[in-house]
Amino acid sequence: MTTDKLTPEFEKFQGELKSFILRMTASVQDAEYIVQETYIKAHAKLSTFRGESSLKTWVFSIASNLARDLLRSKKRWPETVTDICREEALDSHAFFEERHTYPTNIAAGKFRDQGTYRFLFYMCFQIASA
Repeated sequence: MTTDKLTPEFEKFQGELKSFILRMTASVQDAEYIVQETYIKAHAKLSTFRGESSLKTWVFSIASNLARDLLRSKKRWPETVTDICREEALDSHAFFEERHTYPTNIAAGKFRDQGTYRFLFYMCFQIASA
């Protein structure tokens, strides 16, 4: 594979690559950035491409690794789900009140015991704030 052939081949699957990365990052800007960085890295490391897989597979693995590195550097993935809401819940009484009511717009909400729901939510909140 030569660098002259890389560009037209890359352009053929660039849209698919962006879509793939977008699903990993959930950010259009990050996906576009990673697509650009993938091309630069593939171009620089083209001599290491052994041809054991397709060029597309090789490029997608480069992009996947770059996306993981970016997400890791941003610490995008919290350790636990509790960490996501804990600070917001502790800092905002409105946040707690909004989640304190059982959703009645779904079928199950019309038949559930709201008192039990409130008790369980209150206990989870107490555990989270401990």
